[in-house]
Amino acid sequence: MPALRRRDGFAGQRLRILPRPLLQEALLHHLDAVGGAMPSDLGFFPRAAGHEVSRPAGCPELVLILCLRGRGWGLVDGRRHELAAGQLLALPPGRPHAYGADERDPWSIAWLHLAGPRAGEWSAVLAAEPVRTLADPWRCAALIEEACDLAERAADPAAARACAAAAAHALALCALPAGGAGDGFARALAAVRADLAQPWTVAAMAAVAGLSASRFTVRCRSVHRLPPLRWLAAERIEAAARLLATTGLPVQTVAGRVGFADPLHFSRRFRALKGVPPSRWRAAGGASAGDSTSPSRRQDRSQVPP
Repeated sequence: MPALRRRDGFAGQRLRILPRPLLQEALLHHLDAVGGAMPSDLGFFPRAAGHEVSRPAGCPELVLILCLRGRGWGLVDGRRHELAAGQLLALPPGRPHAYGADERDPWSIAWLHLAGPRAGEWSAVLAAEPVRTLADPWRCAALIEEACDLAERAADPAAARACAAAAAHALALCALPAGGAGDGFARALAAVRADLAQPWTVAAMAAVAGLSASRFTVRCRSVHRLPPLRWLAAERIEAAARLLATTGLPVQTVAGRVGFADPLHFSRRFRALKGVPPSRWRAAGGASAGDSTSPSRRQDRSQVPP
């Protein structure tokens, strides 16, 4: 287990840990078509103040950390590397390393661990240059998010293949030199999800996407069946729900970290979408009135770092 400086999670975080029997099943039977590699652990940590990990014995998987906002650092083979927004830190398997968020300007990161017989080939491509500036970091982040969604259903062989394919696409984009273009809409959504506490407006989201506000709204309605601000509110509630289920942060703190300045307004919106107040959601282990998943079967992932 790596040494951790902080264990209570981060507001709005996403975290997927594939059960190891399921990972081995995927690696043995489902990955020929997507290159023999599979994300074993992946997610997003927004504004990860206090995030710091040390692995004196290294990690069995290739570890990739994509800095989307703020700053951080990585220590590989005794050499310290500084990271800024838009840069990738690649940590090869089995090599001692450490990394963490900058104390004054903590990073927001998308990250994944890659396992499998061809993970070493990706390591040779990406870890030869421990820090690189990406052509389109937000597009890569959107693909990691897609892999996160698919990892939830990785017991389905088709979903396992799709998860591996999304990760492989992200890795391929990570290997490109800086200067390429990507999907502006996906980039904007990834930017919002990486920093939900920011006071986002439709104009601000559209600017990240490189679209007019009206075109961004049309695209959001087409993809998510919601106008942008309603989509944003739903994303904030989902992020808060994950945090309530995986950390001990006070409800008021959770509300502020996902962009709700008024705790009462947060509670009303949470109940409207989840069917129960935030405190009851937490007491039930992250299960709403209509959620049949037993809290005892939910994995406490707040203790597991990238």
